[in-house]
Amino acid sequence: MTVALWKYWHELDRLPEAQHWVDRALAECGRTGEDRSELLRASAILAHERGDFQATAAVGKLLVENAERSGDPGEIGRALVVLATAKYELGRGDEAEADFNRALACFRQSEDRRRTATTLESLGLLAAELRDDRVAARRYLEESRDTLGEFGPSLHLGAVIANLGYLTFLDGDIAGAIELARESLGVVEELGVATHVAWQLITIAGYHVRRGEFAAASESLRRAWREMEKQPNRVNRVHYFDIAFRLAVATGKYELAARIHGFLEGYRERTHTRRAPSERQSYAKSYAQLEQSLDRERLSALVSAGANEEASVLRAEM
Repeated sequence: MTVALWKYWHELDRLPEAQHWVDRALAECGRTGEDRSELLRASAILAHERGDFQATAAVGKLLVENAERSGDPGEIGRALVVLATAKYELGRGDEAEADFNRALACFRQSEDRRRTATTLESLGLLAAELRDDRVAARRYLEESRDTLGEFGPSLHLGAVIANLGYLTFLDGDIAGAIELARESLGVVEELGVATHVAWQLITIAGYHVRRGEFAAASESLRRAWREMEKQPNRVNRVHYFDIAFRLAVATGKYELAARIHGFLEGYRERTHTRRAPSERQSYAKSYAQLEQSLDRERLSALVSAGANEEASVLRAEM
């Protein structure tokens, strides 16, 4: 019953209530076994979504200890992925990479090809980020894509293709990145998951802004908004307005951009939602341009006004 209750509150994005039921179930279960592992994974998910990566790492360590007692390589691999993800978020990239490599070995040993593929994806992203080794990153990601492709369309397959697109973007081929992003979009559209469809449409809009294709960017954002109305999601909303802000600056709509910035920073603070890593540098560059385009007093007033506006009002003006 308690497991069902935490899942119910989690689906409603009511994280404190979900955590309450997980904690209650943990207090009632034993100190080892699959039930405890399942509840620890739930606790890790909730800590991660709150942005509390210290807590995620602490739970991940308990998961690894519990899994190692079982001796099951697949279970150990799953626990290591939780711990590695938390370490990455805490800026401990080298430790995260080592844990992901341990997890990969576990999944290969247990012949779990799906989790082998998703771990290869993580290693690919780390190779690109930690060492700027795009050759290794592409090798990892392509093996991940090919393995996942054996199982048909999936959210993980869509994500891997999207990450290959981002790698292609980093290589300077924005047209190629758009093509891969559209391929990813096709996968998630087939699955009918509105949150992932919206994310890919927003990503495509960002690529169009980079190429100066502002009409195409606006159209992609319009389509994304329709998907977001089907299934609201705070991460997508931040991603959406990040790109909307960059589009407003790029098209000289500086006062609208300032209001979007005010809304976005307030929303991020209220919901404890971080900016996507891929957007941080671009956003900072656009904000610097905005600061040069409006005097300080006017910028401050517009940012304050935006903090009190509704998202739909700003969307209507774009």
